[in-house]
Amino acid sequence: MPEHPAPEIWRADPDRERQEILFVGDVHLGRRPSGLDEILDDHGLKPNELSPATALERVTEHACAHPPRAVVFAGDLVDQEDDCFEAYGVLERNVRALREEGIAVLAVAGNHDAMVLPRLIHRVEGVELLGEGATWELRALEGDGPPVDLLAWSFKTSHHSDSPLDAPGLHEAIGGRRPGARLLGLLHGDLDAGTSRYAPVSRRRLEDLSLDACFLGHVHQPCALSEMERPLGYLGSLVGLKPTEAGPRGPWRVEVPAMGPIRPRQVALSPIRWERFELPLEEEHAADEDRLHAHLEGWLRARLEADESLRHEHLRAVVVRVELTGRLAHRAAVRSFVERHAPKDTVFRVLDRPVIVQRVYDHTRAAVDLEVLARESSPLGHVATQLLALQAGGAEALVRRAGEGLEGLGDWRLDDDDLLELPPAREVLEQSAWRLLDVLLAQREELSA
Repeated sequence: MPEHPAPEIWRADPDRERQEILFVGDVHLGRRPSGLDEILDDHGLKPNELSPATALERVTEHACAHPPRAVVFAGDLVDQEDDCFEAYGVLERNVRALREEGIAVLAVAGNHDAMVLPRLIHRVEGVELLGEGATWELRALEGDGPPVDLLAWSFKTSHHSDSPLDAPGLHEAIGGRRPGARLLGLLHGDLDAGTSRYAPVSRRRLEDLSLDACFLGHVHQPCALSEMERPLGYLGSLVGLKPTEAGPRGPWRVEVPAMGPIRPRQVALSPIRWERFELPLEEEHAADEDRLHAHLEGWLRARLEADESLRHEHLRAVVVRVELTGRLAHRAAVRSFVERHAPKDTVFRVLDRPVIVQRVYDHTRAAVDLEVLARESSPLGHVATQLLALQAGGAEALVRRAGEGLEGLGDWRLDDDDLLELPPAREVLEQSAWRLLDVLLAQREELSA
């Protein structure tokens, strides 16, 4: 299972703080992490303590303690129209604190807050909406450091099927760039999505513009911005709101020198961390449920204690999902453990914070000799033969038909923000074949009992 890249973590340096820009991805004021209310209450935590509103307060505290040149929001600051009144109070309070420190506050509108954010910003003194009305705008940033121009575009309505790069004012705005200024792009959109209702934008076309960097909102998984020579990608959500939003979360401090690479570094401020791990099992780990539970907790504890990105003071809880893998001769304890598991059964503390094992998946496989099974003239033999062919890179016709079926599904989304990436056809077929093999083996065991 591939893991998310670890971003470069920001460290305070008073000599450059005022020259940095703090970029904030999707905030979604009005939402909170789902499905955790009961278990959090058992450990003295309230859902609001893990919410985007709380994370935004942490962003403001951080910015006031280490003042950047500006705080810039990349859209979806507010989750929905219905959240307008709650968001107004939160936004007004945080903007006032930032402006009292002399920090500029700027934003673009996303698909979630296309209608409500312009109204809020016009009521909240001290925050500026850029690219209003789906028209490109160039904004010169004031403050210390080299000259920086922001090239920005906002949603006008909740859906925008055309590319923002075809919207009015783009080339005129770029033409107004100040001599010697670094040019940073800012928009909310669907990067390399092809057809989309959420401002589809081509990475290649963005790269062809004379931008020194470009920061986007919309997709909640952050890109590896700190590893890019010319950063171009998603900032990610400010707070992970569900299990699919795994990995570190927080705003990005962006160092913009007069010459040379732009340097983004993530600031760990999210109060909650979601993770998903793959845990390989040996026979001794799965002998019974007690041993499996102890092994699971011990393995997770060691893994999390070694993660430096979990050591920031604002983190209040870690929620994990675990995939159990491995070839096992005896899997009854694993099946029973997974079927009976409840989040309250596996909660322990790491770095004095609760770790909640929200869900466990059984992806173990039977410890069988596929080559021996493949010699049988039986359904088991046929499935084993196909599995061996798939593992060896064969069965091209079968893979091709499966691929055509997957292509017919089109783009599936978990919601407006997260594209559900379908696995390769060969991987889907292999997983399905193993499941079928398990069913056939279980039937054989029942008949021979």
